[in-house]
Amino acid sequence: MEDITTIDLQKYIKKKLSSPETERQKIWLHNLPENEELFNIIELLRKEYNNENFIFIINQKIETKKITINRNIDFSNCVFKYEVYFENDKKLLFDSTHFHKTTFNGNITFFNSKFYLTKFEDVVLQGDDYIVFAKCSLYKVEFHNVNFRGNIQFDQSEMKDVSFKNCTFKGKTDFSKASFKGKSEFLNCTFKGNTDFREVSFKEKSEFLNCTFDSSENNTTEKVNFSGCTFEQEANFSGSIFNLKANFSNTIFGIKKENNNSYEGSSEVKFLIENAKFQKEVDFSKAIFYDAIYFSGTEFYTDTKVYKEESINFKNAQFKKKVRFHRCKFHNTVHFENTSFNKLVDFYCAHFYKPQQFHFTDFLDRAIFSNTEFNEEVQFLHCKVDNSYVRFESATFKKGLDISRSNFNDKVNFWNIEIEESGEQYIFNNLKSVKYVNDFEVQDKTPTIYKQFRETYRIIKSNFYSQNNKIEALEFSKREMLVYERELKSVSSKSNNNKLLLLANKISNNFGTNWLRGILFTASAGIITLSFFSYNLKFSLTSAGVSNFLKSLVDILNLTDWNEMTIFGEKLTNWQYIFLFIGRIFVAYGVYQTVQAFRKFGKS
Repeated sequence: MEDITTIDLQKYIKKKLSSPETERQKIWLHNLPENEELFNIIELLRKEYNNENFIFIINQKIETKKITINRNIDFSNCVFKYEVYFENDKKLLFDSTHFHKTTFNGNITFFNSKFYLTKFEDVVLQGDDYIVFAKCSLYKVEFHNVNFRGNIQFDQSEMKDVSFKNCTFKGKTDFSKASFKGKSEFLNCTFKGNTDFREVSFKEKSEFLNCTFDSSENNTTEKVNFSGCTFEQEANFSGSIFNLKANFSNTIFGIKKENNNSYEGSSEVKFLIENAKFQKEVDFSKAIFYDAIYFSGTEFYTDTKVYKEESINFKNAQFKKKVRFHRCKFHNTVHFENTSFNKLVDFYCAHFYKPQQFHFTDFLDRAIFSNTEFNEEVQFLHCKVDNSYVRFESATFKKGLDISRSNFNDKVNFWNIEIEESGEQYIFNNLKSVKYVNDFEVQDKTPTIYKQFRETYRIIKSNFYSQNNKIEALEFSKREMLVYERELKSVSSKSNNNKLLLLANKISNNFGTNWLRGILFTASAGIITLSFFSYNLKFSLTSAGVSNFLKSLVDILNLTDWNEMTIFGEKLTNWQYIFLFIGRIFVAYGVYQTVQAFRKFGKS
């Protein structure tokens, strides 16, 4: 190799061009060697032209193999017009190398290279076909404001303390089976096209903050893939936007420990996907969360133009510690089949816009649905609850609720829930098309929707009674009876007796909820009975006649007095006594129903 002190730089300079507008000079280089001497020449050129007014245009293909270099190199303000190829079984070490305002116009390959304290800043890598960092070792490497264009390959590389800030990946990006052994950062980065992080191992803290994952030219088949990854320490995807399909299936968050099911307060929150947005499908099926994770403020499947059956998928996922979905917006159905929540799951102020089912879902500690809003049908079917506590405080159900086969125990709180009657009416008007008809297409043989709703209201009623909340209990007792009335109307006339009883209860005190209606019913029964006598006995509209009418009405309402009664001053005949007896039956029924309605305000 030529001695660095004897190198004639002029034979490598093809021409020099100045730009009066920018006051910068472009130095075109050619005939550069493809061995260690190349780096000596770069070092000498940098010493002689050491300011930003000089741009080095390398007008040839660079290909080096099996060379060893252990020095810092400055490639700032270089433009590589053609392909650049470095490969050397990790013996090519870029130590404290700086790529500042460097442009690579052709394909770039750093295959099997080592990078230590290397910085890529304001760099453009626009490979025609590929940009290869595969099987590289990167330690304390920074990529700031780097524009990757082409098929970007970091697959099977080992990285420690690597940072990508404000970078753009335009093309297929492949980090599959890479290993991040130290802290990794992807901050404010944009990925356009297929992005592959499959089976990546993140040993330390990893951040994907405020990143955007987008498709290239509206390609609907592209996706971002984190399936099979392992995040051993902390991971943060907060503020990121996924404008294409996102796959986190079979991903492991945290490390399995003997005390993974211990009290969640002993574990800090290590995993955050807060205020993120998943515009397309997102798949967390079979994922395992060994530590707490927060999804608060995140929106799921905002692109509702095309319905996807499994657009939000948490099937068979396992949450070993607490999980929080505060103020999340689920714009499509979420699949929680066989999902296990071992500790607290909190849907406080979450909003479900589409029909929602929790099927074979395990709530093994506490499940919070406080102030949660459900726009469509909701069903909890064959859940596992053990000794868990489920809270629906101030939840809103706009199209009914089915917990008839939920397995919920007595540790449920329904205080201040709202099941909108207009939504219930919609369900009964569309019995054949709503999701309840076949348990969200899970099975064909199901109880009728009437029975599902009746049992739901019975469970809620019983729960309120167990808490000595008679007012709320009577409200749901009333709704239970109203559904039963609908059910009887839909079947044959064999149940006419039950129909009459329900009608009497409804008219007399609105199923025990309206004492005023009871008083009116009682008074009406008395007046109707008295009106019968007005046809046979003398009645006048004079002051004395009205006084006599009111006295007679009071006598009829006085159920304890049967001795020599007079109506309008005249004694009753035997047949009139019989009619009085029948009338007093209805009066007595009205009195009983009035008392029953008043009892909701009494003490138990």
